[in-house]
Amino acid sequence: MNTSADKGFKAYGDVTAMVPIGKDHVTKNATAKGSSEISSIQTGKTWKIQFDALNLAQIPSFLLISCPKLTESYTMNSEYHNLVGVNEDGHIPNCVRNLSRNLNIKAIRIVVNSARGAIEKSADTDTGYVDAERLWQMTRENCNSKYFQEGGFRAWRDFGCAILLSSPQFASGLQACDGVAYPVQIQIEMEVQNRAVGVSALSCMGNAAGQEGMAIYGGKKCHMLQPDFIRAQAQCTAFYQKVVLATTETSASVNAMNYPLSSAERLMNSAGSRF
Repeated sequence: MNTSADKGFKAYGDVTAMVPIGKDHVTKNATAKGSSEISSIQTGKTWKIQFDALNLAQIPSFLLISCPKLTESYTMNSEYHNLVGVNEDGHIPNCVRNLSRNLNIKAIRIVVNSARGAIEKSADTDTGYVDAERLWQMTRENCNSKYFQEGGFRAWRDFGCAILLSSPQFASGLQACDGVAYPVQIQIEMEVQNRAVGVSALSCMGNAAGQEGMAIYGGKKCHMLQPDFIRAQAQCTAFYQKVVLATTETSASVNAMNYPLSSAERLMNSAGSRF
């Protein structure tokens, strides 16, 4: 990760983070106009990630894909907010810097063994809403109901995006299921953005005399729109819930039978009780 515009990074004080995407037409300085606005323009704010080859001995039961914030982004330093999104010493306010959030996965494409699977980018290349909603529905099928109990689609997309895919979803065309001794090579291409923008209760504007914001709000403070500056790392975790049970019937042939661990233990105990 660096500060190149094509990857969507920019230096904010001592942190090089993803450029945030808001819902306004332009980005305005809160001290100059008495308002906080963050542009929704996506040009130069997208990070393209590619996992060239993930070589696995068998098909995983689940794939967990996310871009969480790095530990180095958190701080315990004191700060003073001066209305411009960063502190007087050029640091990001602690009210947003110390939040635990992930980048938004705008679109993703997964290729298994050089064959296109069920995960492909749609024609919605501008907003990415179609892809995000589809990934949200697929993740809900594999998660506990309490995971989404207090949040919804927008909270998942903008603040804590993590995709959980089962083997029938990302490897549907292999004619094999998880637990089978079937070597696979997985390629992942995805585009991520920083959509962690919201109103902060600890980030206020109009709190200094002589500024235009004071005149607009009658000398009172008000909450302002504040983006979270995320420096993250993409990761993909494979989960295995089935083991391969191999039995030899003769000295010339070996048959592989695949059972969940609980079933395999029950079968072996049943076979041992016969002798």
